[in-house]
Amino acid sequence: MRLLAALAVIVVGASCGDDPAPEIPTTLAPITSTSTTRLATTTLPPPETTLAETTTTSTTLISLAEESMNYLEVLLAVEVNIGKLVADVQALNENWDNRSESGVSYGETDAGMEAAAQRAQELRDAFEGIQPSSQGNIPLEHQTAAAAVVLMADTAAEMLDGLRSTDTGQSRRSALVGFLTAYEIFGEAVTRVAEIIGDEAIAALESSRTANTVPTIREGTTTTTEPATTTTAAPATDTDPENPGNTKNCSDFATQAEAQEWFDTYFPLYGDVALMDTNNNGIACELLP
Repeated sequence: MRLLAALAVIVVGASCGDDPAPEIPTTLAPITSTSTTRLATTTLPPPETTLAETTTTSTTLISLAEESMNYLEVLLAVEVNIGKLVADVQALNENWDNRSESGVSYGETDAGMEAAAQRAQELRDAFEGIQPSSQGNIPLEHQTAAAAVVLMADTAAEMLDGLRSTDTGQSRRSALVGFLTAYEIFGEAVTRVAEIIGDEAIAALESSRTANTVPTIREGTTTTTEPATTTTAAPATDTDPENPGNTKNCSDFATQAEAQEWFDTYFPLYGDVALMDTNNNGIACELLP
């Protein structure tokens, strides 16, 4: 009874007071009853978080496009550096294969290929730190480009080893083919990345390749085997030495003069049977002292 009397006093006091009616709060008090919760749900306007979520989604899309373009710019910078390396490697191999005309020495070629192998390794190391954009299939294309850069570094080292070997150039030329193939794979991956991003990226790609001359694989560099000699051997007589066959390597001789003497003994009769004259200029084992 005392509780009811107290409530009556409160109600009468609230209705008879002179104070103006309180303003409706702009925020709702915490809802505790199930029935009130249902009413609030049906009468309140959509929450403001919907607009915030929409704004966040738009911002994410814009950031992704910018991220993709930034990634493409990095790829294009790498492609320029790789292109310069490819041009140098092709020149080194061409000059060495035609050294009787170019006049290049073994020391110059060895130093050049060693520097090229070092540059290829540095590009490989730098590429490992590049993070691709997450747009579309760009991460997959990035993996392809990364594998191509690794292959270029490996084959550049193999070219140097081939130059220093005692074979007739097959291993060096085979490594060159792998090197140029990896270069093509990298370029194709960059093209696909631009296509995924869109027109702006394609325009940037074309502009970069126009401003920076992209080397092309020159005709003849894909040959992996040594061309067969066309020398016709003279028929041997009873007094001529027997055909020794491919039983000698340049490493079997201490000096170039010794190799040349052996070469001159058999070449007029049987041709370059030991493959000691790799560029067909009549000089055997030019790398020997």
